[in-house]
Amino acid sequence: MRGNEELLLKAIENLKKNGIRVYLTKEKHEALEIILNEIGQEKLIVKSKSNVTKELELTKFLEKKGLVVIETDIGDRILQVLDAKPSHPTGPVTHLSAKAIAKGISKYYNLPINETPEEIVKIVKEDIISNLNKASIELREQMR
Repeated sequence: MRGNEELLLKAIENLKKNGIRVYLTKEKHEALEIILNEIGQEKLIVKSKSNVTKELELTKFLEKKGLVVIETDIGDRILQVLDAKPSHPTGPVTHLSAKAIAKGISKYYNLPINETPEEIVKIVKEDIISNLNKASIELREQMR
């Protein structure tokens, strides 16, 4: 076997033993269509941070299909709310000041939010939890 094929087959076997459906695809669009099919009629998707889904541009794809996607990572959710681009994968909002974030999320949530990191995180976290409680589908990376 080449490369990591043996490890891949072992991982697939273990995932299936745990009741997880596994699909192997060669093309991005094929993977996106499989995910869309798995989602079915659901309209609210709560998605955890995942390099694979970022590479697939899954959020953008699902939103173009009319679905609402909520990021669970605080930094990614702030970017989503502010419609901003990340500065770095592990510190996506480091380029934004607390003042700018507070101003943007105050407008989004229609609430006066002070610029302390604790207040910002509290409000965004409450939003994420609220959406988690409403959603039937949570997309999270199975293998890290």
